[in-house]
Amino acid sequence: MSGELDRERWLQLARANAEVIRTEIIKLRGFVEGDSAAQYVDFWAQAREITSQFKSFKPLEPEEREQLWKDFHDLCKQTRSRQDGERAKLREESQLKRAAIEALTEEALALNDQASTLEELERAQSALNQALALMKNQDPLSVSSAAAEEVSAEDEKTEGDSGSPHLSGADPLVAARLLKEDRESCWIRWLEVREAIRKHRGEFRQKLFGALEERAAALLAASESEEPHGVQGQIRDFQLELKGSPMPPPKTEKIRETLRNAWKRCSERIEEGRQQRRRQHDEWVERMREHLQRWEITLLKNQFYQERLAAEITDLDTRIASATEPGLSERMTRWAEEKRGRMEKVKETATELQEKVRSVRSRLGKDAPPPLKVEDLPPGTLEAPAPREPRAEDAPRRERPAPRAARRSEERPVKMKETPPPGLNLGELLAEKLGLVVAGSNSDGNH
Repeated sequence: MSGELDRERWLQLARANAEVIRTEIIKLRGFVEGDSAAQYVDFWAQAREITSQFKSFKPLEPEEREQLWKDFHDLCKQTRSRQDGERAKLREESQLKRAAIEALTEEALALNDQASTLEELERAQSALNQALALMKNQDPLSVSSAAAEEVSAEDEKTEGDSGSPHLSGADPLVAARLLKEDRESCWIRWLEVREAIRKHRGEFRQKLFGALEERAAALLAASESEEPHGVQGQIRDFQLELKGSPMPPPKTEKIRETLRNAWKRCSERIEEGRQQRRRQHDEWVERMREHLQRWEITLLKNQFYQERLAAEITDLDTRIASATEPGLSERMTRWAEEKRGRMEKVKETATELQEKVRSVRSRLGKDAPPPLKVEDLPPGTLEAPAPREPRAEDAPRRERPAPRAARRSEERPVKMKETPPPGLNLGELLAEKLGLVVAGSNSDGNH
């Protein structure tokens, strides 16, 4: 009885132990089956736990133990095979991704060695940025220079395409994971190429900065002598060029300060020129006003003189018509012709002066003074000496031969100091008193 109970109890314990191990094996299978990715670390930790159970769980029927061990061993073998396959695939993908990264890095180095301008150097930077994007599992085509700035602390603006094979976000290389040794190798080489590009960029920038400084200094010198508006146009174009330059703003501040000084000097010269032109204009306006006053006074005097001459001519014509002595009639006729000639010359002078007045008033515009009138003249300006009363010696008398000096005088134009003929003869006296320019007068009316 006791033996049967012991046997029955042993079998129960054996079945219980077998069930525990079987349950653990089922749970272990769940690590590598299903939709979730295999958790190999957890799998092998659990496998080690089950191996301990096989050693420690007693009693356990031999047949049951053998079957459970077979199932457990087969599962571990399958998992090991699967893990080795995945590990080989990861190694292969890592090698392919490493090759792509190294290709981009070496392309960046080759572009850097061949670069002769900053634009060509930016293509090298672009290839290096794509290599960094692949190391970060990012799409190389969508990465900007900011990705490299996070690591290289560069402040340049990267544009353009390196010409390397294009990789899209759907490419397996983007999602592939680099193994530790491959990542370290790529990273070391990437840092070396980055340093080479940084050194080359520094050389380019130093050269470009020197050229920009020379141009700014030339504009500052030009602001002292060349036409200021043209220099300001050149400064404006240069500032736009600086705005699009690859040089960072902090490094171009000195150049911008030079340009600001040049612009300020040009503005000062423009203002100085404006003030000088204003002074010259004011001086010219003053001179033209003086000319206008002198010319218009002369015109008024000439007008008054013409009226007197016309009266004298009329008087002479009347006397000639009533003269009975031939000699006296001839002399008065000669005097009348001389006065008519003088009248024509006075009219020509008046016409010239009127044209000058019209031209200067047109040029003065709103700065021209009001036209001068007779009432604006100082008192006595146009007053003529009172005619003398006729005397007995003015009466007609017999013609006598004139002295030789008198004949020479008659051959010349009558002057103001000649003895006036009988009757009214104020024109000559007015010409002398008013100081008129009766013909060929040239006044300075040009600015």
